[in-house]
Amino acid sequence: MLEFAKKHILPYISDILTIQFWIKITGQKVIHIFYHTVSDGYLPHINPLYQPKTIKEFKNDIDFILKYFAPVSINDIYQHITKEKLITKPSFHISFDDGLSEVSSVIAPILQEKGIPATVFVNSAFVDNKDMLYRYKAALLIDKICNSDLSFSKINEVENILNLSKIRGKNLKERILNVNYSQQSILNEIASVLDIDFDDFLQKQKPYLTFDEIKDLQHKGFTIGAHSIDHPDFAFINQEEKIRQTEESIKFVQKYFYEEKGYFAFPFSDLNVGDDFFLYLKLHVALSFGISGISVRKDSNHVQRIELEKPKISIKKRIKYCFLINFFKKCNLKNNYA
Repeated sequence: MLEFAKKHILPYISDILTIQFWIKITGQKVIHIFYHTVSDGYLPHINPLYQPKTIKEFKNDIDFILKYFAPVSINDIYQHITKEKLITKPSFHISFDDGLSEVSSVIAPILQEKGIPATVFVNSAFVDNKDMLYRYKAALLIDKICNSDLSFSKINEVENILNLSKIRGKNLKERILNVNYSQQSILNEIASVLDIDFDDFLQKQKPYLTFDEIKDLQHKGFTIGAHSIDHPDFAFINQEEKIRQTEESIKFVQKYFYEEKGYFAFPFSDLNVGDDFFLYLKLHVALSFGISGISVRKDSNHVQRIELEKPKISIKKRIKYCFLINFFKKCNLKNNYA
């Protein structure tokens, strides 16, 4: 019943009320939105995972949000959270995770034209196309399997590799996607079978921003934040590794891009990371960001963001629904979020 309500009833309730109403009733004047990339073309390292917004869809999103919210920088957000300078009118901050190349080639010109500041959260191991997120490697494998005429023997080899590692799933695509961060060497084995060279793809396609592109974005008013070293799911690594992934990625950004404050966005999600790590963040990071919609963790510098890529529903419905969930969270006094 609860799942039915979430899927069918709550979205209807949220949609019939205006955004101005939701801002007023929740008192939540500042929201955070984020994407990974924007593209009109097929991206073999991403499209097997999800369909990115097209340029037209992204422009429509931006035009819509500008009707209700004013753009602010991440430094404005920091001053608001620390109460140095409160944001008094409905505002939004936009950010982009993973440091993908389309931020420079596609997204930056659109935001510049409209005078919108943004933050790019980068993984230190991936900048300059030195390595690649294991999920993007999985996507390349799936792309090859789905779009090539592979022999039965090669498919059988791939399945044997997955069988030996006890990777389960309904089909071959799902099984490859079920390979996790700690098992990513399996993806390299499969790549060898499929004649895929990840290093060659990185150098030819350059899916990530280069050092020069990042510095150019800074000159255009973008802020650079940290997104871990190589994008693990923090729910499945220990406290020591969480701290290492956070500290080293922040130090990387500060060393090479001279960002004064440490801004950190969780890779994947902030779910189930533990209160001890949030305490660490409060003491060592200027601001941290999750992906659970609209809320700020009480008495902390941890902020949630609205993902506008998945699911592919209108930005209007997505934002209104996040306001509704925020309203219910505020009604629940035991909830950790405000």
